[in-house]
Amino acid sequence: MARVSTADLDRSMPLMARADPASQSEPLTPLPPPRVMRHILLVLAGAAAGAALLLMASLGHTPQTGLAASAYLALALLCGLCWWLPAAWQMRGMVVAIMAAMLTVGLSAATLGWGLSTPALNVLPVTVCLVTAVLGWRRGLLPAFVGLLVLATVAWVRAGQPLLPGAPPLPLQLAAHLLTLAVAFGGGAVLAQLVARAMKTVHDREQRFRAMLALAADAYWEIDRNYRLVAAGQPRRDGLVQALGGDAGVVPWELPQFGCEPETLDLLLADLGSRVAFRDLPVTWTDSDGQLHHYLASGEPRFDIRGLFKGYWGVARDVTAVERAKKELEATETRYQDLSPTSPRRWCCTAAAGCWTPTRPAWRCLATRTWPP
Repeated sequence: MARVSTADLDRSMPLMARADPASQSEPLTPLPPPRVMRHILLVLAGAAAGAALLLMASLGHTPQTGLAASAYLALALLCGLCWWLPAAWQMRGMVVAIMAAMLTVGLSAATLGWGLSTPALNVLPVTVCLVTAVLGWRRGLLPAFVGLLVLATVAWVRAGQPLLPGAPPLPLQLAAHLLTLAVAFGGGAVLAQLVARAMKTVHDREQRFRAMLALAADAYWEIDRNYRLVAAGQPRRDGLVQALGGDAGVVPWELPQFGCEPETLDLLLADLGSRVAFRDLPVTWTDSDGQLHHYLASGEPRFDIRGLFKGYWGVARDVTAVERAKKELEATETRYQDLSPTSPRRWCCTAAAGCWTPTRPAWRCLATRTWPP
């Protein structure tokens, strides 16, 4: 709960993290977390492997089937390799895997001789819609262009071959696929706008909450279910909170900077054990300059959606100035009262009207002075 500088705030990203000013002015469609992208890659790898096995089992071992199955197995291997990429490269890996999947579908359609009647081509508009909805319409232009290229290539390859019996004309098939692709892109763009609008609303509410937190509190803190520090620092109107350095993962009352009365610590531990909120517990914190700060700490428990205890979070108000003023006032009163062992502490009125006498024994020998009218 120490006060920190702006330079310290730039070192790491706490729970209430530092936001990019550009993203604050115009929030973009949020990217999925690395864990979700890994799940997508696993699903894509499983689908590719399943398609290869389905082709080999249903069409037998022919050169065309072998080429298409090999392409799907290569796609599954590529997805597996992208799964092992670090988190910073997960987005690029997922995009490469999706583009490779669309190209693989086109290759299988051209190799097997089914042309635009290939069932797997229906995956193209679904992929375009999902990518556009999740990543935004700008990023959705790439899969839409790849889908258009795949359909045009398959139609061009199929143009020199006779149509299957009962199949509609090739231009009609191509027009139907292109229309489906355009509708998928448009639907994904609409979904992306709805997601962006919802995220902007959430972003604005979070900014208002952070601004109110910066006005109402001088420090912010969080501990996990084992009472270890997760975040602590000084909130700001732009949402900055100092991340912990070497103190992360340490129980706060075991730190040398922390201080409180034994009775206060007993009350704090009792409230933490009972999973109840506490208010205005007096604690102290020594900063890096050796200055002692007084705080009134408040906190409440946190639970997940299943009701499991996750820890505590809360705020603290800096009352150092109030404590210093109290001590200075007490010191002034003490100096005034003990200025001289023979000085009167106060004057009191005797029974006689208008008569004042000192209360110090050393001054009682003095004659009583009558207050002038």
